[in-house]
Amino acid sequence: METDDSIAPGPVPGSAWSWRRRVSGWRPRLTMPRLRWPALARWQLIALAVVVALLVVWSGATIGFTRTYPAQVFVMDTGTIGIPPPLETLDFGDAPRGTGIERKITLENNSPIPLRVFVFAYGDIRDFIEIDDAFFKLGPRDSHTIVVEARPLASAEAKKYEGRVVVVQTPWPFPW
Repeated sequence: METDDSIAPGPVPGSAWSWRRRVSGWRPRLTMPRLRWPALARWQLIALAVVVALLVVWSGATIGFTRTYPAQVFVMDTGTIGIPPPLETLDFGDAPRGTGIERKITLENNSPIPLRVFVFAYGDIRDFIEIDDAFFKLGPRDSHTIVVEARPLASAEAKKYEGRVVVVQTPWPFPW
């Protein structure tokens, strides 16, 4: 007895049953493929090493130019203002609520490279500190005076508030 191939039992390629044969041997992969570092040419490794070295030097210079100043203010119930000692940089002394006391920090750039300067405060005193120019560019062989004002809130508790004012000076040889 001869059989016709077109009516033979079983899946025929392209028929609805042909996918079962392909799928029956398929199993999901249980592990991820190993990730490999891309192969880098020698010039790429040298360029990468130079960029990393420049970043290390730049961050070291930034850390070297960073200064931290302790800051404190005594909030008083009375209306008298206590004068701070002149040698303490950011000691605002005794201040009644709602009044402001100013101190100044003068920065000088004696290098031929301009500096970007960022000034911020942290600690208990940060709510009272107002910095007039917190982000600016200090040109080569230039100086700039920052005015730091402590203005206790009218609702502040009468006690000593302490914190720090950080002045970060980072070398910025770019024109922007």
